[in-house]
Amino acid sequence: MIRDGFLFYRSYYEAIQKLAKKDRLSAYEAIFEYALNENELELSGAQAAVFMLIKPTLDASNKKAESGRMGGKARSKSEAPVKQTESTAEAGGKDEGHPNKQAAAGEQGVQRGVCDEVAALYNEICVSFPRLKSLSEARKKAIKARLANGYTVESFKELFRKAQASSFLKGKNDRNWQATFDWMIKDTNMAKVIDGNYDDDKGGNSYGAGTDRGRTGGFTTDPDQFKPSGGFKGQ
Repeated sequence: MIRDGFLFYRSYYEAIQKLAKKDRLSAYEAIFEYALNENELELSGAQAAVFMLIKPTLDASNKKAESGRMGGKARSKSEAPVKQTESTAEAGGKDEGHPNKQAAAGEQGVQRGVCDEVAALYNEICVSFPRLKSLSEARKKAIKARLANGYTVESFKELFRKAQASSFLKGKNDRNWQATFDWMIKDTNMAKVIDGNYDDDKGGNSYGAGTDRGRTGGFTTDPDQFKPSGGFKGQ
């Protein structure tokens, strides 16, 4: 059935903004095509996850609009409680069909999907680093925090590409220290890697090993204090 319009919630927009830029148009098109023309387009990956989580809300809104058009006369006051009771019973005593609640649940699902996508990108791109085998709650929380700060899936892709291209982060420094997934997704570290602070052209490819020649005493676990040859400090 062709429709003239539908409700587009802000949560839809916020969820789609978490996708890579190249995937957003397809997600919007899928939502509009389904909501207006009842045509379900074929999607994959994060796009499909976003659409499947938004779809129940679209169905509920369209069903409500259709019921309003087919209802004819307005319901009497005595009929209203009966309808409400039936709706509550069908939902198991909870208002699970409410669009706002469905939208909130959908956004949480989208974030889980994006976390999985970020993990997959890391394993695909950062082949010189320890492989990520699981996504702990702490890791998911860190990814969600970066997304909330304005980073996108494309930002993580850039992060991982720069890390993979950095000899320093892969262990060619005077501590033989190597970056990890957890280190990369920390707020300050992510910004420094994306900004190019650890690019090879900041200090060349010839790195020292063994002692920390940049310090006269003590031991540090801060990679910004490690020194490759050529004076590069990763700052």
